[in-house]
Amino acid sequence: MATTPTLHAFLSSNNYEFFYMRFQTVSSYYFTGIARLFKKVIILWLFLLPLRSYTQDTGNISGHVIDADTNTPLPGVSVYVRGTTMGGTTAWDGYYEINGLKPGEYILIAQIMGYEKQKRKVVVVDGKTTKLNFGVLQAGIQLDEVSIAAKRTDIMNEPLPMARIDAAQIRRSSPSGTSDILNELPGISTSRTGNWGSKPYFQGMTDSRILVFIDGVKTNQACPMGMDACTATIEPNMIESMEVHIGPGSSVFGSGNMGGVINVTTMSSKYFSGRKFKTDISFDGKYEGVSNARTGTLALSGGNNRIDFITILGKSIYDNYNTPEGVIENSGYSSGFGHIKFRYRPGRNHELMFLNQIYRAKDIGWPASNTIIPDEKRETYAINYRWSDIGKNLYSLKVNTSYQAMFHDMINYLPDNREYRGESKTDTYNARIAGNWLFGGKHSVVSGIEYSLWKMDARNRIVSDGVVTANLDILPKTSVGELGAYIQDEFHIGEQLLVQAGLRNTSIVSDADPSTDTLFSKTGLRTNENIFSGSLALLYNITGNSVITGALVKGIRGATPVERYIASPMIDGYFRIGNPDLVSEANLSARLGYRGMKDGFNWNVEIYRNHLSNLIEPVVDTVLISDFPDLKGTKRFVNIFNGSITGVTASLGIYLSETFTFNTNISYDYGIDALDGSYLPNIAPLTSFTKLTYENQEKHYWFEGVATLVGSQLNIAEKYGEIRTPGYAIFDIRGGWTLFNELELSGGVKNLFNKMYRNHLNVSQLPEPGRNVYLTIRYRIPLSGNKKKINLKTAQIVNLSIEGMACQYCVNTVTTRLEGVEGVESVRIDLKGKKGIILVDKNTDIGELLEAVQRAGFIAKLESIEPYRKQESRN
Repeated sequence: MATTPTLHAFLSSNNYEFFYMRFQTVSSYYFTGIARLFKKVIILWLFLLPLRSYTQDTGNISGHVIDADTNTPLPGVSVYVRGTTMGGTTAWDGYYEINGLKPGEYILIAQIMGYEKQKRKVVVVDGKTTKLNFGVLQAGIQLDEVSIAAKRTDIMNEPLPMARIDAAQIRRSSPSGTSDILNELPGISTSRTGNWGSKPYFQGMTDSRILVFIDGVKTNQACPMGMDACTATIEPNMIESMEVHIGPGSSVFGSGNMGGVINVTTMSSKYFSGRKFKTDISFDGKYEGVSNARTGTLALSGGNNRIDFITILGKSIYDNYNTPEGVIENSGYSSGFGHIKFRYRPGRNHELMFLNQIYRAKDIGWPASNTIIPDEKRETYAINYRWSDIGKNLYSLKVNTSYQAMFHDMINYLPDNREYRGESKTDTYNARIAGNWLFGGKHSVVSGIEYSLWKMDARNRIVSDGVVTANLDILPKTSVGELGAYIQDEFHIGEQLLVQAGLRNTSIVSDADPSTDTLFSKTGLRTNENIFSGSLALLYNITGNSVITGALVKGIRGATPVERYIASPMIDGYFRIGNPDLVSEANLSARLGYRGMKDGFNWNVEIYRNHLSNLIEPVVDTVLISDFPDLKGTKRFVNIFNGSITGVTASLGIYLSETFTFNTNISYDYGIDALDGSYLPNIAPLTSFTKLTYENQEKHYWFEGVATLVGSQLNIAEKYGEIRTPGYAIFDIRGGWTLFNELELSGGVKNLFNKMYRNHLNVSQLPEPGRNVYLTIRYRIPLSGNKKKINLKTAQIVNLSIEGMACQYCVNTVTTRLEGVEGVESVRIDLKGKKGIILVDKNTDIGELLEAVQRAGFIAKLESIEPYRKQESRN
């Protein structure tokens, strides 16, 4: 304020007029010169344009993408030129076409979720169309490809990109809990209270504001206090892949789509193309020093081209974890799980899947509040049906039905030899039918109808000196039903603009049983809401290697049974009262991004602003008085405020060489309550993650150095009990070695320098684990149906020339296909020489070898056949 008179005096003086005239003279001189130069450039460009158009012809690429196992066409596959934005998506018959390419050599990539990515080398010739077909393999347990960051579908052609993480990446990061898998993604943070139950935070939102699916089954919490995060009842070694939306997802997702979406796919058996039934058994084991943790899983899997199955049993034991200042007492737990997945394919276009999972954890320590969870259970049953390649327009139809039950038991130890004991249970029923439509090769439409019913009830007892002194149904038999219908279209406008637009209608009905003994027994409890939400996302190609994206998405969340009907003391010392009149929350998210890839670099920058309305929070109510006078008071759930969260994320990847890659990302969020201008809770501070990777694919080993840098958090939400946290830097090292196909070893050190620090999002304000040395082993043993040793005295060497291979992944694809042919003993692919040397039985059908290469998407020609002994004598 003190500078204002001085500035006013300057503007009122003659000095201002002098400087202003001087500025006009100088700027006029420079702008006149720039205009003359610009005019000359335009004239020169207009002169050269016809010459440029005349001298530069273009060529085209076209072909088909098929499933290498079933030989059926694959629609919806992203086929694009590496390092550019030129590409497209295959039509219903698997056909694609890329036009307007300058003559030269290119690398084409075909990629779709559920299949291994394939790269092909192709030469474009002036005025001609080059034919290039792909045969892609279904991804299974044995994943050969390990990417340096979360895998995505073609990020250059996705308006709302989704991060994808596979089992190999999960094994590399060696997470202690499922939410820890997400730590390497920008915009996501995690917190823990003890070893169990770490939960993710997506740009300031967590718990029921993040949708979690396990094999398509919507997962809800059972604990009224939110102690059992939805990701806590799924172990990392059960997971085959994860799909992650950071920020509200598209209109396909219903209530809970506020902060993001996590879709977990659990382990499946590897798909086999032959009729012979094959089985194998595998073991995964891990030891972590910081908590003396021992985890192990045993899996039996098998199948052929008609049926496949996998059965997994797992066990984990975690003791109290250590910090640089000592042991955190009451932080251990033990858990076990069983997993069965069975798939049956009655025809090439039909698949039926049955899933059963049972998870149970015992004696879970909750050190922040002197609490223990004696028993935590989750049971999941699902039946899914998929029908693909139905017709010209309707490509696929999916039907999903599921039931999930969760049980939560808790004991909170109070002063004066008292105990607060609570039990809660939820049942979730889901049904969904969805269709994928393709119209004219231009429009890709997804539509569906889904229904979800969430039932929940809870009760507690207060025990004093072993005698029950209070017994109350804290949550009546409640239910929240959600019926949703949606449609989403993705289409191109011209050559450069891709549009994704969707609309959804969601009806939410909440109800409770008034006959139960609760505070809501004599009030009207049934409520109805009808909510429209939607999404509009644009992707614009600005150059040959970069795009701009923009999106406006509305995410919603209906009030949970706890928020509507709870009546119970809570571990924060307040009596909590629900509110049946709550309305749904909404997040109107605006996002703008810039990403691309060129010359070994890839980058992604996004800024966003989430406008939050009708957020549900518990606030102190001075009117309501509970029956527990020793508590601090009463809190009631209300729609209290509108707010906003603004942030930015940026990531950069550099391919330094064939063996070295560098990745880094940074994120920053800022949340404000519009009512009083205070800071919103659960906002992570400035965070950066950096990773340097060395990988030798020929010798099958890798090393990584990881650095996590977190700034101080000074923007704290004091009215929610947050405190300031200092910044910190954590360094990890890790590596692995695949000795042979059946044995894989890895290990590392987390928190290498034994840093004492606290995560800002850890509401318990406990220190994080100290130095953690860990070792893992993965061993697979083939059991039955595997090929027998051939008679080397009569064996033959078949030499094939193979065209189109561009990288090691192409080699892996061809090798896998050839090894599946009956009578093949060994395969050696020479990428540089473009040839394959196959040791086979004398009765092996050579035509099957050529067909196997062709179904992998490459061109093979027979060069020679000679006896193995003759070849051996030459060597």
